[in-house]
Amino acid sequence: MEIYEKYLLKKIELDRVKSELESLQGQIYEHNIDAIKAKGLGSITANHGAFKVSVTSGESVKWDEKELNNIAVKIPVKLDVNKTWLKDLKEFNLDLYDEVMACATYTPKKPSFKVERINEEN
Repeated sequence: MEIYEKYLLKKIELDRVKSELESLQGQIYEHNIDAIKAKGLGSITANHGAFKVSVTSGESVKWDEKELNNIAVKIPVKLDVNKTWLKDLKEFNLDLYDEVMACATYTPKKPSFKVERINEEN
């Protein structure tokens, strides 16, 4: 039974460490929020003293397939929702682009973080 007790204690410790890590990540995010807002989605890298910090943010998109199908029957070309197609559509038919984009729901992804100590010898 000792192994089970050990497991439960380690699980509690792991949960505590994860909570502390998430708190630190929140602080890192807040410390870099101006750069993140200026850059928008993607990665920002900044040096803070002896540390290089990278924060990557993004979003996922979910498409309303029923609404997309309703649009697809009204147009003579294949409705192929991908970045290239959307870019071309925006350039050539802004009204249809707006209609297609109304079918999208964007959800922010949890940011990822990377912190490295800068080698001061270089």
